[in-house]
Amino acid sequence: MKRIFTLFAFTCISLSASAQVPSGYAVYYPFTGNCNDSSGHNLHASGINTSFVADRFGHANSAVYFNGTNAKAISPYMPTGISAFTFCVWVKTDAMHTGIDKTHQLLDFRGQAGSGYYGLDLEYWEYDGTYTFGLGGDNVWKGQSLTYNNNNTWMHIACVWNPAGASQFAPGQFSLYINGVLQATVPNSSNPLSQTLPSIPFSANAGMALGAIGTTGNIEFYRGAMDDMFIYQKALTPAQIDSVYNSAPLSVENTINKEPVYALYPNPATDRVYLSGYNKADGPVSIAVLNTAGQLVMAAQPHITGGGDISVDISHLNTGIYYMAVIAEKTNYKQVLKIVKE
Repeated sequence: MKRIFTLFAFTCISLSASAQVPSGYAVYYPFTGNCNDSSGHNLHASGINTSFVADRFGHANSAVYFNGTNAKAISPYMPTGISAFTFCVWVKTDAMHTGIDKTHQLLDFRGQAGSGYYGLDLEYWEYDGTYTFGLGGDNVWKGQSLTYNNNNTWMHIACVWNPAGASQFAPGQFSLYINGVLQATVPNSSNPLSQTLPSIPFSANAGMALGAIGTTGNIEFYRGAMDDMFIYQKALTPAQIDSVYNSAPLSVENTINKEPVYALYPNPATDRVYLSGYNKADGPVSIAVLNTAGQLVMAAQPHITGGGDISVDISHLNTGIYYMAVIAEKTNYKQVLKIVKE
């Protein structure tokens, strides 16, 4: 019991700087080995030629990767009658500022490329390292542009569309945040007079595409990784954006052992998770499970299976995101792993 209390104290102190993800998200893709939706709405995406790589904490198969050639993911999520929108995602873009006139599509609601199709989109222009978020369509674009050449490293992007009661789209309705901070954005607009923009509230004509234009399009493929994607059908405040950015226990990752020993499976899980990598020389192992608010929801000395893996029953936990802290008594090894409970 003393060891469990020590672990709980360590974890709570380490998580004290963490924030809670704002409730009410329509979609959440943790990308832990699949493209399943963990929001409870079962809007699971289908990966096409995607693969899975280490996330920003070094956890294997915990972020989705798009190869820039033929990989994308199609989600059945289709916003209908919305008057505000927020998209948050961690990205690690491979394409640097190269001077090549190539667009990488991260998010698109157009349904398909071509005349008469419009949708909210986020893209990266390889020519000058510009991220753009706004209303995209055939020869039409309204939104915000931001040059940010910090690729090949993980960064958090949050996109907010807030028309504030307006009936038409305009560039000033869009905001871009990088790592929780609102950036100085440049309004950008083009609208040939022959084009009629969709009205607000906005409804998509098809599902959501990640990594390419449109659910049926095969152009503008994104090259890079994405992780922990949240979508809200409302405009998050700057404070809420900061909470999403700080929701992961970065302070824990900076204080525990850097080389991961335990691997968690399955994840997401519904009733039980296992930790491989246990060594008897580590001695007894204690675990503490905390929610995203840093509150202890479970503490125990888990069962070791006949195969040598650590078995943890999580069937009593509610659906959501949790962090499991593990400590080995003899070696004092500490590791924190993210769990998605479905």
